Amino acid sequence: MMKNAIFLSMMLLSQLKGINTDHCQWTECQNNNSTVTGCDQHNLVEVNQRPCDGGTRFHCCEPPGGSDFAGNRTRRAGNRVCSKPVIKFAIPKTLNLCLNKAVKMLCNYECIPGYEEGMPNMPCREERGQLKWPERGTCSLKTCPQGPFPLIVLETPQVAEYYNPDMGQFVTVYVVLYNKEKKLPVWSVTYLQAVSDKILHRVDNSYNALKPNGRLCYFYQHPCPELKHLQAKNSDYRNTGWDRGHLTPASVARWSLKATRAVNLYINVAPQDPFTNQGPWKDLEEYTESFSRTQSIVVATGLCLKNAQQKTKADGITVPTCFWKMICFKDEQGEEQVIGFMHKNTKVSTIKEQDARIEEVFTARSQDEILKEVGEMMDPWRTSETSIFKSRGIYVPNTVNPANQAILFPLSLLKCARQTNLSAKEKNNWESGLRSKKRKGEPLTNPKGKEPRKEIVGDPQSSQDSECDSGDLNDLELNNLYQEF
Repeated sequence: MMKNAIFLSMMLLSQLKGINTDHCQWTECQNNNSTVTGCDQHNLVEVNQRPCDGGTRFHCCEPPGGSDFAGNRTRRAGNRVCSKPVIKFAIPKTLNLCLNKAVKMLCNYECIPGYEEGMPNMPCREERGQLKWPERGTCSLKTCPQGPFPLIVLETPQVAEYYNPDMGQFVTVYVVLYNKEKKLPVWSVTYLQAVSDKILHRVDNSYNALKPNGRLCYFYQHPCPELKHLQAKNSDYRNTGWDRGHLTPASVARWSLKATRAVNLYINVAPQDPFTNQGPWKDLEEYTESFSRTQSIVVATGLCLKNAQQKTKADGITVPTCFWKMICFKDEQGEEQVIGFMHKNTKVSTIKEQDARIEEVFTARSQDEILKEVGEMMDPWRTSETSIFKSRGIYVPNTVNPANQAILFPLSLLKCARQTNLSAKEKNNWESGLRSKKRKGEPLTNPKGKEPRKEIVGDPQSSQDSECDSGDLNDLELNNLYQEF
């Protein structure tokens, strides 16, 4: 049967004289044996077909010379649609969505993190009777700042659903201060945007709530030349028992394929105790994200590197002595408040040690307490202020004078920096909320009191990402650029 099908396909191709079979492609499956063929939808010639998943796939080819073919049913594809663009360093899946776009339709492609889109919303254009993509559809390598502590801003194009041309083309995922000597981030700052803000009394399009993509299993190096040989790699973690702990969590940046890759750059992760990373610290991240659904917040997460001497292994990278997190939000009176959390980054194994770690993570602290433990560092609030709200401020149109528009921001990061104390009320609210949350690993014992808590093992990338997405593992270009096995 297979031989007959191949023979039939060859016969059909031979009968279609002059057809350029180099442009042949299998279209998507049609639903429930639909009578509308993919070839008709894309103005291509139907050559042959085959069943798949209860539907049908059609092998379509471009007719010769733009002339009518098959009873004037179709016209040359090049005159009707733009083909899939070819853009080096673009994420392949985003280019696949740009296949066969009609004139004026947009291609919302994305480059791999570290590269910037020349024209992220490029339209299919007609030039001299042919449809083609603009030459500005490119991916350009971004440079990283010089110096021992570069400030790096990770961005994605605005997503089509929320696109506002008055807000610029790009949106910030996170801002990271990086320590080249340690090959680790100092801190990472991100903005979690509320869907319905109870403080500002408004409903917004929240990028953080937009989650069409899953988290990725694999981690990559930032491609900027200034960080070459100054980043961690997979071998620094493999078989060490340390997790790759995110600073800006993977769960808050899923609005696009580029966003999911941006949070998995090594400039945003550090060695972390497996139990803490997969247990109470993850609970803290989830509680913080839940809090942000009704209240916009800015979150700074960082490391204690001042006296860090331990390595993941002899030729590995430094293990930070602690992880910390500070959250800036507005209280019921509309005043900025900052609450902090931290944990010592030592491995825990016994139930007694695990219980102590849970209490340590869930104990709220003032910004002053965090800063005293961390030591001298560049202020995360004021340093990231000019970048963190990019394309995500509150746009206030001026109908009287359109040239004089206003963009408001939900928080003053200058006030966040000044708020070093913590009220007893806010401390109690956060600690009560965290302790009421069902935590991974509980109950501590089974009802008979004999079975210990399930052991959490570090290092394997899939250990904390059992539902992660393998992403573009079959794409050789991305693997060669980012992946180190």
